[in-house]
Amino acid sequence: MNKRLVGWILLCWLVGGMVFISQIEEVREVLRQQIEGGWGFVRRITDGKATHLFRPRIIDGDTIHHEGQKIRLSGIDAPERRQPYGTEATQALARQLYRGRVTCQLQGKDKYDRNLGMCYVQGRNVNEWMVRNGHAWSYLTPGYRRQEELARREGKGVHRSGSALRPEQWRRRRG
Repeated sequence: MNKRLVGWILLCWLVGGMVFISQIEEVREVLRQQIEGGWGFVRRITDGKATHLFRPRIIDGDTIHHEGQKIRLSGIDAPERRQPYGTEATQALARQLYRGRVTCQLQGKDKYDRNLGMCYVQGRNVNEWMVRNGHAWSYLTPGYRRQEELARREGKGVHRSGSALRPEQWRRRRG
């Protein structure tokens, strides 16, 4: 083999190796950001501080859990897990939260000492989306009544059968 060909082969091998190493460094940087929470799925905002959470556990269609804290989506009431349509509502919330970056803004506590939060996925209000798509009812606030009415008219989610019980009614009947 002539020296020029060997030189080109060595040069290509070195350049290829440098590109490979730089790609590894990029992957390491992305992983570092994820571990540090920079790209976490949920960001909880409280008292002006931001705490990054990585994949909260979905309890049901209106409650998530992370590090010992429950966050209940404010202004909505989704079916309980064992209630008809409860599993579908839980899965709908999970699909929304795992679509991208989520921000939950805490708004105080409920009577069960759970954090109340308004959550957004890439700027879209998840609480409102759950009601608008029939996965939850508007609860204790007039804010989502219009979305609930639209979902009811279109027969979406819990409004498909027309006989679904609100969670508080379902709990009362179960005793």
